Formats: sequence, structure tokens, C-alpha cells
Amino acid sequence: KGFVDLGLRLSVFPPNVKWVSVAYNLQCVETNTEDQDVAAYRGKSEFGWPSQMLSIADIQDCQSFTAKVSLQLIAIYDVNGNDITDEFHCKNHCKNKKRKLSIDLHQETGPPKKKAR
Repeated sequence: KGFVDLGLRLSVFPPNVKWVSVAYNLQCVETNTEDQDVAAYRGKSEFGWPSQMLSIADIQDCQSFTAKVSLQLIAIYDVNGNDITDEFHCKNHCKNKKRKLSIDLHQETGPPKKKAR
């Protein structure tokens, strides 16, 4: 019994950044469970899909669990509340203005491993 939690945490900002806004999509491929929203990261914050979105029973018979995470950066704000998205992105990352990050995580599931004694 219980539910699967899937989320992301942002722990550290560069010194001149106070918060960022992102659009996200979280998905479990095997069950076609998906959540998308817009979130603001301030300090050590996290977001994820609702707590009862996917039950453990729904994935219990799966041979694998594939989590897909897609993030799109909307804005970056400095410590004074100024939008520094374009300045920060172009200075620190790449020459094009595309700000999309996708991460695929794949973890095999199976019976719990017994602890060695």
C-alpha cells in the first residue's frame, strides 16, 4: 500500500539569483501517469506531482520504472526582484535562447533486496 512520490528539488542558487520560475512535466512512462504545472523555486524548494497520483499497486508488476522529467525555464530573478533571464542565460549557458532541459531517469524495479547480515 502507499503511493509513489516523484518530484524535483533545487538546493542552491548562484549568489545573485533569488528565485526562478519553471514549467515542468513529470511522467511515469509505464503507467502513462503525467502531471504538469508552473512552479517558482525560492531557496531550498521542491515540487512534484500530487501525493496520491500514482499508487504503488499500479507499478508493482512493472519490470521497470521510467520517469521522464521536462523543465522549461520561464524566468530568473535577482536579489532585487529584477528579471535577469536573458542576461543570465546568455552569459552563463549558451548562445541560443532555447531554455529547455529534459532528463530521463530509468530504474529497474523488483522484489526488495535482502540486507546482508
